[in-house]
Amino acid sequence: VLQPEPRRLQPEALTYSGSTPAGGLVGDLVEGGLGRPEDLQGRPVAGRILLVERGVIPVRDKAQNAANAGARAVIVYNNTAGNVMGTLSQQMAIPAVTISREEGLALVEMLRRGPVRVRLVVETAHETRTTWNVIGTRRGTREPGRALVIGGHYDSVARAPGANDNASGTAVVLEVARAVAGRAYPYTVKFIAFGAEEIGLRGSAHYVQTATDQTIAMVNIDVIGAGNAMVAANGAGNGPLLDLAEHVARRFGITLRRTRMGASDHLSFERRGVPAVFFTRYGGPPIHTPEDKLDHIRPALLREGALVAAHVVDEVASGRSRL
Repeated sequence: VLQPEPRRLQPEALTYSGSTPAGGLVGDLVEGGLGRPEDLQGRPVAGRILLVERGVIPVRDKAQNAANAGARAVIVYNNTAGNVMGTLSQQMAIPAVTISREEGLALVEMLRRGPVRVRLVVETAHETRTTWNVIGTRRGTREPGRALVIGGHYDSVARAPGANDNASGTAVVLEVARAVAGRAYPYTVKFIAFGAEEIGLRGSAHYVQTATDQTIAMVNIDVIGAGNAMVAANGAGNGPLLDLAEHVARRFGITLRRTRMGASDHLSFERRGVPAVFFTRYGGPPIHTPEDKLDHIRPALLREGALVAAHVVDEVASGRSRL
């Protein structure tokens, strides 16, 4: 912050953010609500640095809306305590960073008192790297060309240990594989640890584009080791897989909430018309932060997730539950 009072903040560059010029970018700050088009309408955004709050729409859309409105850069402040790291999923021309909620609210308060001028320095590099999907296959006995996929991503974001997001999901996938290893199913079952989820579902998108068998259903496990009641979700918030998950959870006395949710690897499959269910939990320690540590993980919650997921896999792979 240059005016009204000098102050140094601690931004995090979003993955795929553009860079500022070598000496940084100096400009006036303007508040833009949640960064939706209706929030920006009528505001003097063009040629300025836009400050928006995280939430409701993806940060990618906030950055794109800022660029469309003529902003020179966008700063996203967190909607919970502390800062958060994330991705724009695709390369952006303008610089885009996050700051903590505390820093964001301080800027909002400054703007209410008068003009705020800032210098933003962002140095990013865009490179091609290699990642892998790790796949274990249990061949079907009668229709091996039809496959049920259960998976979870194994990557994390920079400076986040990734215990809940998503070592927890990877552990549950491995436990389901152990639980059903001795069973013979008519359909093939594939156990997949996806790479590059955090930068735009790249691993799962590659899998569905290159798979040679017919995927009949997908079970996704992501952020399952801490928090409140387990959630069963997909892009529509309904469907036979969610019905089955609810039935299985009820059988074991497990509380399960149903909702509509994308932004994880099941979305890659749903885009190809594959029925999917996404198991997760709300309310754990903040993911995408240095606080996503192993000591927050509760083994009992991992067990619940594995129990429900394994029985869903068993029902579908055996052919007892038709989708």
